Amino acid sequence: MVECARCGCRNDRESRFCAACGFSLLAPLEPRPLTPAAGFAAGVWHTPGADVVQPGIPIRTAPQSNKPPDVVAASSPVRATTPPMGYTEPPQIARPILVGFLVSFDGNELGRFWPIHQGRLLVGRSQAADGLDVAIDHGATSARHAQLIALAQPSRVNVQDLGSTNGTFINEQRISPAQPQLVAHGDRIRFGGFNVRVVLVV
Repeated sequence: MVECARCGCRNDRESRFCAACGFSLLAPLEPRPLTPAAGFAAGVWHTPGADVVQPGIPIRTAPQSNKPPDVVAASSPVRATTPPMGYTEPPQIARPILVGFLVSFDGNELGRFWPIHQGRLLVGRSQAADGLDVAIDHGATSARHAQLIALAQPSRVNVQDLGSTNGTFINEQRISPAQPQLVAHGDRIRFGGFNVRVVLVV
């Protein structure tokens, strides 16, 4: 009996070609390169420079991209891939919780408002500082005038003056710098010369 070097099928000694795959039983089998499409269709994931072994066929692939071919036959087996070591899912970004609004009619008869979300919000003069959450277009408001510390459920807001030049007032009572003061729904805050009204949601 003669064993086919390609598929391993056993054939009669007088046979010149394999009865199973048709491969010549007289010619020695030479290694042949495996193309990306053929290798992927065979279920082999290419790694640059790695040896890929199939039954009876020693093959060495050439260095190439790990990216699989764009088109794979529908009948081809699809292997599940695992994320690379050290990969973690990006953290879920929490949606901001609305606590209330600052509403003002100073300098605008139609009114303006700024949403208050849970966390810290920086109040200051428009275009005078970076990172302002409440930008006020008024000359008597300092660049970094005050900050709001807001919490939800239930809604509550503390106001803290940041050492402003013209001071921060709650219902016309000046508050001390660096001393957070709790405000209630409907309270009026004055940042220097700019007035806002606090509107809290439940």
